[in-house]
Amino acid sequence: MDDGRVLCWGENKYGQLGNPQTTELPDGSISFDGRPVPSPLLASVTNATQLAMGDAFDEDGQPAKATCAILADAQAQCWGQNRYRALGRPPSSIGDDYIPHPEALPVSNLGPSQQIVTTGMTSCAVSDGKAWCWGRSQNWTEGGGGAIPTKVDYRYPIKQIALGERFGAALDNSGFVHGWGDNSSGQLASSPNAMFEQALEIVAGNATACARVRSGDVMCIGSNVSGLLGRDTFDAPQANVAAPVALPTNKVAAKQLAMGFGHACALLNDGTVWCWGANFYGTLGAGHSNGTSVEPRSSSLPLQVQDLPGSAIGIAAGAGFTCALLSNQTVMCWGRNQSGTLGQGTLDSLPHVTPVRVWL
Repeated sequence: MDDGRVLCWGENKYGQLGNPQTTELPDGSISFDGRPVPSPLLASVTNATQLAMGDAFDEDGQPAKATCAILADAQAQCWGQNRYRALGRPPSSIGDDYIPHPEALPVSNLGPSQQIVTTGMTSCAVSDGKAWCWGRSQNWTEGGGGAIPTKVDYRYPIKQIALGERFGAALDNSGFVHGWGDNSSGQLASSPNAMFEQALEIVAGNATACARVRSGDVMCIGSNVSGLLGRDTFDAPQANVAAPVALPTNKVAAKQLAMGFGHACALLNDGTVWCWGANFYGTLGAGHSNGTSVEPRSSSLPLQVQDLPGSAIGIAAGAGFTCALLSNQTVMCWGRNQSGTLGQGTLDSLPHVTPVRVWL
């Protein structure tokens, strides 16, 4: 919110909404409510300037769900599930991986920070032009591993970082983007080539990374599962050289990017939102639904989100859902609503192609 307050909605099993409300179960144990409507976070998070949410599953199908924020004083705080120490704090007890932590606490041994990202298993922050990572370190060649942030070995001052499933990427002040970790889908490009050049913004998800570049285009590299490269083809399973997404950026430049679990979106300067990739829940905000399924189920060609009641000024994407902030300060969401992620006060497993208003 403009005043620094943070409102969250959706699943809260591990306290990732920062809301301490609980329900006592018949066996006497306590369960955190998955609240289907917006609810203010703890008072300790009242001056946030940036948020990051992580929602992942490891190779054994076990969840990892965390939320982090940068505060107005540049302090980084995290809350939710502390699997792999992604909250940047040591375990509080045996079995801490599955204990809810709704209280926001500072990340251990981290200086003033300008940006933070988390997958739920691994978290990273930009502090004084350097990238620091903590949490899971599997397939990470630099940074990450344990509750204490460790510095990523990157020779140039860093402006922004992005995290995929098992890789990271850093945008330096010269517009070059290099990565570290898993490169099985070519997402890190072929060494010593940069992933992107003249980049202004980067996002990552699964085994794909995308960048908004100075020309106004959007470039993507890595896995093309569900058409996530946005090249209007499913023929190539992956690419280790970035190429433009098939957006109408020859007329209108891209302004912001967002990437969820299997889909990506771009906000253009004219206020329209275009999405591509997986569309199982109506995540792209386009297509046709019969009430139980959506066609197309995926699209390698970016589709314009339909029925937004105004121009968008910001976008965000998650696991099967997408949201947009409009110029009139309303928030619209579409896609998956299984945990109340559309902010409607309801829970269902149906696809939602048409954007609905979040009741803030």
